[in-house]
Amino acid sequence: FDIKTSTGGGIPIEIKPSLGDLLTPQKAPSVADFDASMNRMQGFQRVTSKFQSSKLDAVPQILLKSAALTPVGKAGWQDNKLRLIGGLPASNDLVFARVECDPNSGAGMITVCCDHAVAVN
Repeated sequence: FDIKTSTGGGIPIEIKPSLGDLLTPQKAPSVADFDASMNRMQGFQRVTSKFQSSKLDAVPQILLKSAALTPVGKAGWQDNKLRLIGGLPASNDLVFARVECDPNSGAGMITVCCDHAVAVN
C-alpha cells in the first residue's frame, strides 16, 4: 500500500510478516512419528542453530507465543527435548521443530525441518 504525504506524493510500503507468524497449528503426531519424520529429513530440509538460555522453563512459552506451533506430547520438555509442529500457510506442509537443551549448562540446539527448503531458512 502507499502512504500519502502532504506534498501529494506517496511512499510505497510493503509489510512482510515472518514465516513464524504465518504458520498454522496442526494436529500433533505421536512422539515416535515426529522423531521418525525429523530423522528422515536431511540436507536442505534441515537447519540447526545453537543457543544459550538461563531460563529453560520459559522457552516453550516463548516459542508458542512467537509462532503458531503445536506441542508434540506434553507442552514442555521431555527427555531434555521440546517437539513442535506447524503448517505452512499456503500448502499446509508440515514444519517440524525440535529444541534440545542441557538443563545444567543451558546450552541448546534448535533444529527445524521441512520438505520445502525455502521454509526452513
